[in-house]
Amino acid sequence: MPNAVRSSASRKRRRDAASTPAEVPVGHSAASASSSDPQADHAAGRPAGTGVEAHLHLHGLAMMLEAQGDLKGARDKYLEALSLKPDFAEAHCNLGNTYKLLGDVSQAEQSYRTALQHHPQLAAAVGNLGSVCYEKGDRENAQHLFLQALELQPDMPDSWNHLGNLMRDNGKPDEAIKHYARALVLQPGHPHALNNLGNALKDQGRRNEALECYVAAIRALPSSPVPHTNLAGLYKENGDFNSALVHYQEVVRLCPSSAAAYCNLGTLHKDCGRGTEALVLYSLGLSVDNNHVDSHNHIGNLLKDSGRLEQALLHYCRALLGSISRSDVLASAEVLSNLTHTTLFLCDYSQRDRMLGQ
Repeated sequence: MPNAVRSSASRKRRRDAASTPAEVPVGHSAASASSSDPQADHAAGRPAGTGVEAHLHLHGLAMMLEAQGDLKGARDKYLEALSLKPDFAEAHCNLGNTYKLLGDVSQAEQSYRTALQHHPQLAAAVGNLGSVCYEKGDRENAQHLFLQALELQPDMPDSWNHLGNLMRDNGKPDEAIKHYARALVLQPGHPHALNNLGNALKDQGRRNEALECYVAAIRALPSSPVPHTNLAGLYKENGDFNSALVHYQEVVRLCPSSAAAYCNLGTLHKDCGRGTEALVLYSLGLSVDNNHVDSHNHIGNLLKDSGRLEQALLHYCRALLGSISRSDVLASAEVLSNLTHTTLFLCDYSQRDRMLGQ
């Protein structure tokens, strides 16, 4: 959840504004120093400002385009602003957010680092660089950067939320809960903090409180599939399959190109004894991602249970190759167990028995 920054004419006053979650375009505020309206200029086909303010107009226009979901258009306008003012730290930071939403984490990281070269105390860029480190698995540097960002600007809910994730990863759930709560004091409807607080509460067995957090996260951002998935899983664990079905179906609607979404819905049908429906859903998952490990493994289980052992073996082999390629030890162990068990059924031991009899 990257932090966006406003720009000011004097460049002396900077503050970040919490963006919406990473699943959707970052919600920025318009540049406060523009003497004209970037949206009106854009609609009328007028140039976005002239002279010393041109970079601010372009920056404001980029934020507007990003809020509308035009990420590539926003990227281009940020780059135009930076061509006029290469040391525009706020634009480098927000360009990094755009690259992150476009899936280019490497360029995002470079943009955050460039922002900090021009303005080392820009808290939003420090926190956003920390989130990149966290996603890359560099927990030590991520924690250092989150703490640095909060020292520079203690009222950033995103950094408190990320710090909570780190504490949860480190097996410190009580500290994680405190950090999520701090984020929610600063931004009561923070969808990521609500969802993550739900996860931490669930870890402690506080299932009713976790459920309330997931519901609140969905209310805050209905378009995010993450709390829907977590809420569905919790309903399923509680034996409320009908409620779980509603939310797993919503995840499929929100993410029709996610193999995991079809797989989760298929597993719910399988657990309810609806094997045919499950097989259809697993197959839909493979139509999206033909290498999806869980879908191949579950199809293998269904085929094995129905006596189609050779077909099951093919899917187990695909699942095993996929789990090895992504270095997923737990998945590899499960698939290998299924593969071995099925192979034993197919082995012909008659030749061995004859040899032993002699």
